[in-house]
Amino acid sequence: MRRAATALIALVTTLALSSGPAFAERTFVDQMGREVVVADQIERSVVLFHQALDVVVQLDATAQVAGVLVDWDKRLGAGFRKIAPEFIDIAKPGELNAVNMESLLALDPDLVLIPHFMNPEVIKQLEEASIPTFALAFADLPEDQIGKTNPALDDEKAAYTAGVIEAVELLGDIYGKSETAEALVAAMEKGRALADERTASIPLEERKRIYLASSETSTRGAGKYTGLIIEQAGGVNVARDLHGNSTVSMEQVLEWNPEVIIVEDRATETYEAILTKVEWAEIDAVKNGQVFLLQEFVRPNGHPAPESLALGEAYLGSLFYPEIYADLALEAMVQDYYQTFYRVGYSRD
Repeated sequence: MRRAATALIALVTTLALSSGPAFAERTFVDQMGREVVVADQIERSVVLFHQALDVVVQLDATAQVAGVLVDWDKRLGAGFRKIAPEFIDIAKPGELNAVNMESLLALDPDLVLIPHFMNPEVIKQLEEASIPTFALAFADLPEDQIGKTNPALDDEKAAYTAGVIEAVELLGDIYGKSETAEALVAAMEKGRALADERTASIPLEERKRIYLASSETSTRGAGKYTGLIIEQAGGVNVARDLHGNSTVSMEQVLEWNPEVIIVEDRATETYEAILTKVEWAEIDAVKNGQVFLLQEFVRPNGHPAPESLALGEAYLGSLFYPEIYADLALEAMVQDYYQTFYRVGYSRD
C-alpha cells in the first residue's frame, strides 16, 4: 500500500474556547495505513522501535523523547550508547512487541512510535488510552504484508527504498525536523547511487557468494533487508531460499561454501568462533581470509536504516570488491556522516 511520501495530509487548528488560545493538531498516515492525529509540537514521545529511535537521533530530536524500548542499545549496538548517552537512564516502558501500560501512562506521552508488527492487543490498549500511536515499517508494504516480520515483497529494492525514505520524511515532519530529514534523505540517495553505479549491476553469475552469520547457527533469508544490502554490494546471499531469521546447520554452511562471510558487529563471539573453530576451517571464506566483522553502520538487518543506504551498501561493496572502491575515501565519508547526523565522530570501540 503506497502512501504519500510527504506524509503530512492535514493541519487542523482547533479553538479550545472561543476566547482561549489556539492549539494545532496534525493528521498523518502511518505505515500501517492508519490515520493518526498528533500534537503540533512533540515534547514527550516514547519510542518502542529501535529503527525509529535511530532516525529520531539523527534528526536531532532526542530532547523530545521521554522513553525508549528496553533493549535499545543491544539492538542498535554498543556504540550507540556513546551517540545517545541520555537514553541510558531514561524510562523504558516496553519493547518491540509488548508494553508496560502503567509505566507508559506514567510518562504522559504525546506520541508512541511502534513497529508495524507490534502485538495488535497492545495497539488496541494504546488506542483505548487515547495515546497517539504511530506505526513504522521502513518498507512500502502491500496491505496483506502489514504486521509481518518477514514480509513477502515482489520488489524488495523498491519497497525498502520507498519505505525508509517515507519513514524519515514522516518523522521529520512529526518532530518538526523536516529540513534535517531532507538532508538525511539526500545522503541516503547519494550513497545508494554510489552502490548502484559500482556494484549493484554486477551480473548474477559473476557475484560473490556471501553468508551472513547472525550467530554460529543462524542467518537471514528472504523477507529481510539483509538480502538487498548484499545484492547492492555485488554479492548473492547463499541463504536466499530461506525466509526470515533462520537456524542453519554446519553441514548446510559447508554445502554453501561461501566465498565471503560477514558477521554482524554485535556478534563478536561468533566472529572469533568462525576464525578459530576447526569446523569452519575448510570453508573458502575462512581459508582465504574473507571473514569480516562489520562496522555498526552497515546494519544488514530486517529493515534498512538511513546509514545502511548512505554508507553501508558502498562499504560492504568495498569489502567484496576493494578494487572497485579503491578511489573512494570511505573513512572520510563515514566521519562526515557521523559528524553531520549523529554530531559525534565515529570510532569502532
